[in-house]
Amino acid sequence: MNIKLKETKRWRVLWRVCSLPDIIERMFDDVIFEKMGRSTRNMRLKIRGIVSNPGNHVFRVIFENKFAGCFVLFDLGGGDYEVHTLLKKEFHGLYAVRIGRYATAFGLNLPYVKKLISFCPNNMPETFLFAKMCGWKSLGELPAKWIKNGVEYGVKGVWIRKEDFLCLS
Repeated sequence: MNIKLKETKRWRVLWRVCSLPDIIERMFDDVIFEKMGRSTRNMRLKIRGIVSNPGNHVFRVIFENKFAGCFVLFDLGGGDYEVHTLLKKEFHGLYAVRIGRYATAFGLNLPYVKKLISFCPNNMPETFLFAKMCGWKSLGELPAKWIKNGVEYGVKGVWIRKEDFLCLS
């Protein structure tokens, strides 16, 4: 299995994945879409802002020498990072779990990372299952809400620390 993660500061790399219809619909809830006016230009500006923030880290995911997507770390401060794994459709399923476990180990081995955190909207239960299959622990239901197509959903939190992952290896 040949997986590589390479950091990039090129916003178009992240946009290449985020602009895919099946991904962009899962990235933003109604509230964020409305704030951006559902404008492609505003979405691009949001992506540029993510990549240009010096505390954030965007990694291109290369699987078997093919561009599979991006692994994104948002700096929350104190060594905590919010994670988003954005993979093209052809890299879902077992490939996603392999990439996810690799990306988790990769992220936890970065010197500036203490803990990885993510959020799983209840209307996308596969995101929670994916996190659990990659060794992450549940934080339970969070007070946050995810609104999609006018319906309000709860959100589960997940997290993992270096010492947690070492026990799984």
